Amino acid sequence: VATSLGGGKKKRRRRRRRRLVVGSCETGEGIEDLRAAVADALYEGLLPVDIVIPHASWHTAAALVADLRVRGRLQSEDLLDDGATRISARAPGDLAAKLRPYYDAATP
Repeated sequence: VATSLGGGKKKRRRRRRRRLVVGSCETGEGIEDLRAAVADALYEGLLPVDIVIPHASWHTAAALVADLRVRGRLQSEDLLDDGATRISARAPGDLAAKLRPYYDAATP
């Protein structure tokens, strides 16, 4: 949604998407839809991270990866030929900043 600010400039406002989920406490119908909607809402603000952790750095990065598993959304994890691990995930901003030393060259 664009709104005019005068002088020909426009400012974009985000419109929060609402999702209505209908369910029944008695029958349980719609509970899976509710779980999916809650998960989507919780992970909506996460940032994409693509990191490569060298094998030699696992002892220092293990706590960050554990935090990523709890607070973020792991999308893929691959063991590379040199023993390093490539992880694609979505993470909260503070955790994404802590992972910056491990960002893959492809991460913007």
